[in-house]
Parts: sequence; structure tokens; C-alpha cells
Amino acid sequence: MVMDCELEGQTQCGVRLHGMGMDESMLMVMRTTLRNMPTGFLVDDQTMGGSVMGENEFLTFDGCNLGVDVVENGMGNVSMWMLFRSTFDNGQTFARKRRGASSTQQFMFRFVHCDVHCDGDVVDAQGNAGGLTMIHHHHSDFVAGATHKAFYVWPRTAMFDIHGSEMRFVGDVNVAGNTFTMRVWQQNNRYENGTVTYDVDGALPNLLWNHYENCSLVVPSTARS
Repeated sequence: MVMDCELEGQTQCGVRLHGMGMDESMLMVMRTTLRNMPTGFLVDDQTMGGSVMGENEFLTFDGCNLGVDVVENGMGNVSMWMLFRSTFDNGQTFARKRRGASSTQQFMFRFVHCDVHCDGDVVDAQGNAGGLTMIHHHHSDFVAGATHKAFYVWPRTAMFDIHGSEMRFVGDVNVAGNTFTMRVWQQNNRYENGTVTYDVDGALPNLLWNHYENCSLVVPSTARS
């Protein structure tokens, strides 16, 4: 557990959370500031039957180019990175995930009550066909930089579970998913100044009680759901 700390000017990242083999690596960070560094959290999952878990609350990111950078190469279990009641300013991207082609690990991002202002994309999550990627997002402001994406999950051959409500998105929203994508629902959200695209082959997008201001809602011809 890391509590009531200030991390500033690190050369690689503020916190590295990682595991290999059967490791179960657990981390909790509370009431902590991460300032002026390339990456706030580097999450490196190389486990086989193990997991990495990060639960974070009341964090301040200021001048971090990346808030959290996830490398997901695990197999056979579930890993998570969760963030509650936190802010991100003066950085490029809030959350990025890259997944290896052979990874079967289930992975969850969970964001609740986060106030995020980025120069680039806010959430950029790569999935694959063999491992479920879950992104649960609620009660948060995701504001992207000009011409960038507030929410981006890809490619359309990957398996996702998209579960969001009470959000504000400023910028483009792009959701893709394969035929095994189990949920795509975003409800009671506000979308501003962007193109909202659903290119999904699996679950029917469930869009209820949303407000769209200066937006285009697009379903490409490739979408089969």
C-alpha cells in the first residue's frame, strides 16, 4: 500500500506493477500525487495463472505523459487496474493498453468519478480475440485533445465488454468488437463535439438516455450486430 505520497520527476514511471508466472501482485495507492514524469503507472503482466491488481483512489496526475500504460501478455486468469475519484491534467493520454496476440488473460479497466483532460486520446485500449478486455467507466469527464478520441477500443477482431454510464465525452468515441463481444452499453452519457462510431459484430449496442451535442453517430457497413 502506498498512501499520502508525492512522486515527482521520475525518469520512467512513478509506480511499476508487474508479475510473472504464478505471481499475484497486489497494489493499493491512495491520496497520492504523480507529477512530471513519462508514465504514472506501468502495469506489466507476464503471468501464467497469476494476476496483477491495482486499486487506486484520490490520485492527482499532473504533467504525466501517460497516466497508466498496460502491457498485457498474461494467460489463464484475470488482471485489473482500477481508479476512483481522481484527476488527470497536463498530459497526453490517460490510459493506454497493449495486448499480445497470444494473451488469454482477462483484463479490466475500471474508472469511476475521474476528471480527465488530455492533449491526445483519453482511453486507447487494444484487445485481441483470445482474451476478454473489460472497460467499465462511470460518473467521469473524459475530455480529449483537439481531433483526438475520448474513448477508443480496437481492433474489431477483438473481444470486449464495454459498460459505461453517467459519463461526459468530449471528442471522438470509437467502439469496435468481434462476434464474442458480450456487452456494449453506454447509458445516460453526454457526448460533445465528436464522431461516435460503433463497429461491432457481437452484442447489440445499448444506448439509452444519452445526449449528443454537435456529434455524428456512425455505424459502418462492416458492423454486423
